[in-house]
Amino acid sequence: MVLFLFSSLFLILILKILFWFEPYLSLDLHSFCLSQVPQSKTTHLYEALVCGKKLPNSIQKSQLQSLGLIHLFVVSGAHLHLINRFLNILFRNKIPTLIKLFFLFFFVGCCDFQISALRAWIQILFKHLNQSLFLNYTSYQTLLLSVFFALLFQPQQITSCSLILSWGASLCLITFSNTFTQSFYCFLILSPIIESFSSLSPWSILYNIFLTPIIALSLFPLTLISTLFTTLVPICEVSWNLFFKFSAYINQFSYDGNGIKIAANNLTFWFYIFMVHLIFEKLFSKTKR
Repeated sequence: MVLFLFSSLFLILILKILFWFEPYLSLDLHSFCLSQVPQSKTTHLYEALVCGKKLPNSIQKSQLQSLGLIHLFVVSGAHLHLINRFLNILFRNKIPTLIKLFFLFFFVGCCDFQISALRAWIQILFKHLNQSLFLNYTSYQTLLLSVFFALLFQPQQITSCSLILSWGASLCLITFSNTFTQSFYCFLILSPIIESFSSLSPWSILYNIFLTPIIALSLFPLTLISTLFTTLVPICEVSWNLFFKFSAYINQFSYDGNGIKIAANNLTFWFYIFMVHLIFEKLFSKTKR
């Protein structure tokens, strides 16, 4: 109990110091990010995936909504997880924790400190505190604490669906190791929430299982790297064009109905994802430390 209070106060102190600068950093970092993305036919994808800007209305956005993949273009914990993994690979797991946290915090700032990205960063921070202070929290407890502290610093985001989606996606990431299994359960858990703002078809589950890994493990890293190394922009552009041509083709076979819209408010979704969290913790917490 004493360690819990100490670690919580320590985390609050760190976040208070960091977010004292947030009003000064947010606009500047986000604007800087937008000014650095390559100018091409896929600029809007760079802006969405690298800088956290909302996708403009377009045929491509409609395709993603129809396929149930639009949630992948909102910066969330999955993006930070991939960047975190990339940094570990790049530096062979020898990068100091503070430097890695700084890089990730910089990315969150470039994304305008969106609540889903902020929550993911706090989760990574708390994970390192958990290991350093030997607090012995489970991954589910650190995830729950990250949601709490994210809302503590951005309480106006209590109505944000992106935070709930980020929470649900993180549940799958910390529970399952196989990419296809993660995609399957992410769609299964998040589909009631996604359906509230995007019509899903019976085929959506297959699209998520097979296309999510393509976006997460190849197209997103390629987009991120192309921002730093512009010589890769043509390859990135061709890759996205092929993806959208393929998605346009399979979209022809998608369910053409309006779907069953789930009439639910955010309070219902909060209760739903919290209950899923408790069930996962009950079933898997012994294996996920």
